[in-house]
Amino acid sequence: MLNAQIAQGAAGAIKGFAALVVSLAANSARISGATKGIGLLVADASFGRYDNGALAGSPALPPIDLTQPVIAQVSEATAEMLAQAITQQTELEAAASEAVSAALLIADPPTALVTALMALTETVRAAVNDPADQIRLLSALAVYSSSPPVSSAPIGAAIATLWNIELAVARRSALISLASASADYLPSSYDDAVAVRTSICALLDAEITLAADGDDDATYSAFRDMRTAVAADLETRGAQLPRLATFTFKAAIPSLVLAYRIYQDAARDRELVARADPPMSLFMPLSFKALSD
Repeated sequence: MLNAQIAQGAAGAIKGFAALVVSLAANSARISGATKGIGLLVADASFGRYDNGALAGSPALPPIDLTQPVIAQVSEATAEMLAQAITQQTELEAAASEAVSAALLIADPPTALVTALMALTETVRAAVNDPADQIRLLSALAVYSSSPPVSSAPIGAAIATLWNIELAVARRSALISLASASADYLPSSYDDAVAVRTSICALLDAEITLAADGDDDATYSAFRDMRTAVAADLETRGAQLPRLATFTFKAAIPSLVLAYRIYQDAARDRELVARADPPMSLFMPLSFKALSD
């Protein structure tokens, strides 16, 4: 067991990281992403920008039966989604508390802390339905940084060293979960796959450089391999997808009409609405980007 004063002083790094996890996962965007899916419970419904949340296209609950009272069904669906969100938030807070406890009782080697931080970032993944949101949240965690308290005490340098070690473990846990999230992510186009690959690989490159600068050969090698796997996976899947193209029209046209005009398939109107983000699907923007085919 390390000196208790050193462990307590350095635990601030994990306390900050854990607080960020809970804050990010509880933000209004994630809750909104879950509840926006309710609109999709009505089969073939399309409500413009108010209907393109994280669950678009794949609601967690079955479509509403329009032969039965709709309000009661929507209320039930809302209650179920909110109850699930509360359960997930409770699990996140418990995992965050475990990570802080492991930091306060850190041993050498810090096996319990590594395990607790990996459990925390994986709990983030499990708590968020949409892989795109998983990537967004984990990307923020992967760049988390904080500074150790300034101290002239003899143990000040030891606290600062341990603080930075714990920060590195936290970032790397987030990056490992981020790589897993990228494997679950379904790019919507070639352009989307390239953008996600570029973003994730940049985060991995930054950590690879830090590992190299710190003579951490094991982490350097492992993260290089992980970067190669992530890049290859997104490149392979992205190459099979159509590219984005810009479509321009002289008047505001309903999404159903545009879907048939562009793809000869009116059923793809929801796809156009999600990309163009109009206030109403009856009045699409004069210019927007969508899949080329």
